[in-house]
Amino acid sequence: MAPITAKQVVKFLEKNPDFFLENPDLVGSTGLLREKDSGPNLVDIRTRLFERLNEERIELMGILDETIELVRQNEQIETDFLAIENLLFGSQPPGDVLSQVAEEIERRFELDHVSFLLSEKAKGALPGEVDEAGRVRPYPESGEPPPRKVKLAGMLKKGADDLFPEKARTDLHSTALVPLRENGKSLGVMLLGSKDPKRYAPKMGTQLLERLAVRMATGIHLLLRLTGEGPAVGSKPNSKQGSKKNTKPKSKQGPKSKKRKSARSSS
Repeated sequence: MAPITAKQVVKFLEKNPDFFLENPDLVGSTGLLREKDSGPNLVDIRTRLFERLNEERIELMGILDETIELVRQNEQIETDFLAIENLLFGSQPPGDVLSQVAEEIERRFELDHVSFLLSEKAKGALPGEVDEAGRVRPYPESGEPPPRKVKLAGMLKKGADDLFPEKARTDLHSTALVPLRENGKSLGVMLLGSKDPKRYAPKMGTQLLERLAVRMATGIHLLLRLTGEGPAVGSKPNSKQGSKKNTKPKSKQGPKSKKRKSARSSS
């Protein structure tokens, strides 16, 4: 078998420029990295090799920058979530607190409208009077029940649907309906709206909104419990059981105790 000539090697490398990328340990032994030229073909291969390595370096740096930026965004989101949660446990009535929470979500997430529609389970968080923006309102009894999944809509030419306050509908061109559920029960819906028609779209990811919904639902549930607006879990069954234990056993133990005393006295 005849040995491979230099021209054949050069031709092979020209057709397979990734050869040295797949076998980096061979780069030094070939002389491609020497300063003096080894011929025009090898110089071209060497240049292409450096260009390819530089492209990969730039790509890796871009991925690293994106990862760092994503970490920063997540840290900021977590900071925003904590600030919103802290508002839930202020000293004000639940309805006023939720109105402030809606304003805070608008500010921190750069939205044009945020409001809450509360179901029967969370009616204790309704304010005494609905503010002009309609930030905290009861969920309408007529119509469809609250959605069980996040519902996104974009490019709305006619504005938001009827669940949004009438004054805000025409200005909103993309919306999100975020269900609030706790222990499998609906507490209502959080309404998010933007004037930007591309802010929300049906095919977008909803992980961030779902995270916010979980925290808001938990916060509302605890807020109702702490303020006494919501029923304590298991309060009714315990009261019934207590009444049974306190009535029947007492009536039976009374006569028995007298018999024991009389028996002792007679002895």
